Amino acid sequence: MGTYEGIYALAYSLATFNLACRGDSTLMICLKHLMWKGDATGVPFSHSKEEQLGNDPTKRLPRFCFGNPFIQAADFISGIFLYIATNPELIDNKDGPLFPGAKDSHSTKFSNTLKIILKDPVKRAIIQKQYAFDPDDIGVHSWRKAAHTKMSCGSTAGPTNSAACIRGGHSIGAVRDVYVVQEKASD
Repeated sequence: MGTYEGIYALAYSLATFNLACRGDSTLMICLKHLMWKGDATGVPFSHSKEEQLGNDPTKRLPRFCFGNPFIQAADFISGIFLYIATNPELIDNKDGPLFPGAKDSHSTKFSNTLKIILKDPVKRAIIQKQYAFDPDDIGVHSWRKAAHTKMSCGSTAGPTNSAACIRGGHSIGAVRDVYVVQEKASD
């Protein structure tokens, strides 16, 4: 989809997937949060569903997203650049959100674009045949789940299960949550 809605959906989905976060957290990203370090972009989150006040210093460590030069559609940096390039007014307010507007409007906007994509019979057949998913089960919540699955099963050299749980905001149990914490090397 080369439309404005398609570019928005690409940026929103790449941010949510690569950061392995909830859609609400994606909407709290401001331009000033984007940290450019070498070939990666880092985004710190000072809050989460479990830590609403932002008092946990380990939650402030940035989650880094690296470029994907082989598959441009999966490249976080290109997707965000394309989105900002089509919304140049965002640059005027560096303290403002990357995805401005009401929270509900973003969920609806992304959901509507997703429905258009999932109505395509060719795309539905690919999803059913290659991935064994019912396209009707795919929703806004699927991106964070897919990110966790990719981290856990996408490579033999992937992150540990604890690192994947921490990045995705999943609990690893009350006792382990105290002792297993995010460090710079786990991103």
